Amino acid sequence: MRVFDGEKVMSPTSVVVADGKIAAVASNVQIPPDAQVIDGTGDTLLPGLIDSHVHIWTRDVLASGLAFGVTTELDMFMRWREAKAWKQEEAKGANDIADFRTAGTCITSPGGHGTEEGGCWGVMEQKTHLGAQKDPSCISNCAYSPPQFRWPARPAAPWPP
Repeated sequence: MRVFDGEKVMSPTSVVVADGKIAAVASNVQIPPDAQVIDGTGDTLLPGLIDSHVHIWTRDVLASGLAFGVTTELDMFMRWREAKAWKQEEAKGANDIADFRTAGTCITSPGGHGTEEGGCWGVMEQKTHLGAQKDPSCISNCAYSPPQFRWPARPAAPWPP
């Protein structure tokens, strides 16, 4: 099989995987006697893809991404409980979901992006941070809401709809 390492395509070669990691890439690699051999003739092995803008609402998003070769997903905002649970799964060796990083909880200004369909859980009620004092249209997106931001008293609309 050909191997693309992110910079160049290597001519037909063999790849040995041990304990879930690539152990060797060479044209004359020693194949362990108990190895499962997969004939990759005519195929090309690629590094895992990175999807740099996703919204991970369910665990299935991570599983589907992995099935399509996306090994890392960059989430724009998600519920912290799910993020914590899935990171714990990952730490215990779960290999059926893509790795992910998240921006955390969505915080926005009243009527700001994310509130159109009830998708944001935090609405900034007081404009006390430096940027907002100078520019009232300033929107803050952060992983955890500082004390000066208050969650809305009304329940958020269910998301996704």
